[in-house]
Amino acid sequence: MNRKIIWYLLLFIFVLFGFRFGCHEALHGLDASWAYALNDIHIKGSYIFGKDVFFTFGPLGYLLQPFCCREIVIQAFIFKLAIIIAFVFSLFCFRKRKNSNIFLAFIALNFVCFGYDMFEFLAVMLSMVCLFAKNRVRYSGLILLNLLACFMLFAKFNIGITCIATLIFTIIASRFKKEFVLVSLTIWAAGLLLITYFYFGSLSILLNWFKVSFTIASGYSEAMLMQLHGLNVFYLAAALTVLGLYLSLWIDDYKNNAKYSKVFLILLPSMFFMFKSGFVRADMHMMLFFTYILAVVPVLYFFVKNVSVKKLIIMYILALILPIRHISPGCVLSFISELKQGKEIYTTNEYLLPADWVRDTNKTKIEFLPFDFGYIKKNKIIAHYNPILQLYSVYTRELDRISAADYTEQQTDFIVIDRNESIDGRNMILDNPATWDAIRENYYVKDFKSNKILLAKKTKRVSYTYKTFEKGFYKLNEDIFVPKRAKKAVVNLELSLIGGGANFLFKLLPLYMYINYNDNETVKLRVVRDVMKNGIYVDELVLTLNDLDNWLRGKETLKNINSIKFYTVLPFLYKKNILIEWQK
Repeated sequence: MNRKIIWYLLLFIFVLFGFRFGCHEALHGLDASWAYALNDIHIKGSYIFGKDVFFTFGPLGYLLQPFCCREIVIQAFIFKLAIIIAFVFSLFCFRKRKNSNIFLAFIALNFVCFGYDMFEFLAVMLSMVCLFAKNRVRYSGLILLNLLACFMLFAKFNIGITCIATLIFTIIASRFKKEFVLVSLTIWAAGLLLITYFYFGSLSILLNWFKVSFTIASGYSEAMLMQLHGLNVFYLAAALTVLGLYLSLWIDDYKNNAKYSKVFLILLPSMFFMFKSGFVRADMHMMLFFTYILAVVPVLYFFVKNVSVKKLIIMYILALILPIRHISPGCVLSFISELKQGKEIYTTNEYLLPADWVRDTNKTKIEFLPFDFGYIKKNKIIAHYNPILQLYSVYTRELDRISAADYTEQQTDFIVIDRNESIDGRNMILDNPATWDAIRENYYVKDFKSNKILLAKKTKRVSYTYKTFEKGFYKLNEDIFVPKRAKKAVVNLELSLIGGGANFLFKLLPLYMYINYNDNETVKLRVVRDVMKNGIYVDELVLTLNDLDNWLRGKETLKNINSIKFYTVLPFLYKKNILIEWQK
C-alpha cells in the first residue's frame, strides 16, 4: 500500500476517534454521577466548590463530554478539534523523517488495541515530537505538551497527573535542557494565573481544590483496593512480569545509549499510572496496562536493525500474548455479565417494580440505591440520579457529607433500595454514615416487598443529634469493647509516613473491621478509613434487607454489637494509636 495512503488513512482514524467518546455517550448514556457533575460545572458563576470537584473533575471538565452538557456543546467540540489538530501536528512532524516507520506502527497498533486514552496518548506523541524533532517544531511540540498537561489537570485530575508526569520525564530525557525548563515554567505560570483569575477567584481556593482532589483520588483508590484472590492474583503476577521485562529492555538500551531508550523513558510514567489504575480497580482497567505495554515493546524493535536475540525473544513473546488479551478470562466474564444483565432486564422480572409502586411514582421522581440502569429501562418512570451514592459508594468524608446534604435538599419523592452492600461486598451503612443519617431524617419506609424497600419523603424532617460522651486511644488488631450507651463511633485512624507514600504510589492499605455480636458471632467487613471520621454505627449491625427495613423503621430487633476490631496485615502503614470518640 502506498505510504501516502497509509498516512491519510491514519489521519481519518484520528478524526473519527477524536469524537468517539462523545458519540458513544450520546448513544449509550453517561454514568449518572459524571453527567450530574458535568452539567453543574459548566455554567459560569454557579461553580460550587467542593460539590463540583466530584470524581476529580475540575472547572474545565465539562469540555470532555460535550453531549452531557447543555449550552456549551460548541465550546466542547472546539476543544475536540484542537486535540485533533495537535494529533495531526505530531503526525506530520514525523512524516518525512527516518524514524517515521516506528512512529507510524506505534500509533496504528495503539488504535487497533484501543488500549489508551486519547489525551494521555497525545501527551506521549507530543513528547516524541519534543525529543526527536528539530528547532521550531520541537518547541511547538513542547508548548502543546505543556498546554495539554495544564488543561487536563483542571479538566480531569487523574489524567492531568499522568500528562504532567509524561512532561517531567520528557524534560529528564532531554537531560534538563534550559529551553525545555524555561518554556514549561512560563506556560505553567501563565496557566495557573488564568485559571485562578477566571475560575477559582483566589489562590487559597485553588490550593484547597488540589487538596480535595488528592483526598478524593486517594480515598477512591483505598476503597476500590483489589482483593488478592482468584484471577486478580494472576493479573498481578502477569503485570509484574511484563513490567519487569519492559524495565529490563529500557535499562539495557539506556546502558548502550540506544536512540529509542528515550521513548521507553517517557513511557514509564504512563506505564506506572496504568498499572496502578489496574491494581487499584481490580477490574478491566488492569487490561489497559497489558494492552498498551504489549503494543509498545514489539513496535519499538520491529523496525530496528541488529536487535539482540534476547530482545527478539521478548518481542515475540509479548506480540504473541497480545491476542490473548482479547480472550482473557476477565474479558470473557465481563462480556457474559453484560449479556446476563441484558437478559434479566428484558426477559425476567428482576428489575420490575410492583405495579402499585409504579402507579404511585409515575408522575414524580424516584431514585434507586445502589444506582442501576436496569430499573430505568424496565419501568417507565422518571428517574433521579443521586451523584454520590452508587454501587461503589462514597469513599471520603467530604463526599459523604455532600451526599447527606443532597438528600436533605433534593426534591426526590421516593427511593427504592434493593440491596444492602456496595461493590466488593462492603456494607453501605458503614461506608456512608452521614448519608444514611440524612436518609433516615428525610425519608420513611412506605413499603417492603419483592425483596425491595420503598422510601418516601417525609413531610417534616426529623433530626438526629449525637454527642460525644467518651474518648479513648486504641490499637490496631486488638479487640475494642463498645460502651453500652454508644450509638456511633468517630474513628480517627491516620497513616504513618511510610503509609502515606505507599498510599500515593500503590494504594496498599487493606483495612478490615471485625464485628463481634450476639454470643461471639463475628462478621468481617471492608471499611474505608477516611469516611469513618463521620462516625460509624456501633450499636446494631445491619447485614440484610430485613435488617435495613427494621433499622430504618427504628425497630430494636437487630444484632447488638459487643466489640469491634480494626485489622490490617500491614500495621506499619498506620500510626500506632486510634482515637475513637464514642457518641450517644
